[in-house]
Amino acid sequence: SFTCCSEETSAGTAVQLAVRALRLGEIDRAVVGGVDLTGDPRQLLASAEYRPASDTGTANPLAAAPTGVVPTDGAAALV
Repeated sequence: SFTCCSEETSAGTAVQLAVRALRLGEIDRAVVGGVDLTGDPRQLLASAEYRPASDTGTANPLAAAPTGVVPTDGAAALV
């Protein structure tokens, strides 16, 4: 059991790590989940100070050249 914190990509990263471990036979089952909620307007204002918003309207946080952030709510799970 461990915690994975990678900003907005935590859920996707956690699922990716679980799938990899399953495929490699390191584990035989996994329960994985993550969520990012943008419920507080102060969070959006604070993040705008140090993370530029995407001018394309899309985000590629794991790309070699990320385009910026797009404020959203999201969740992922794997059982």
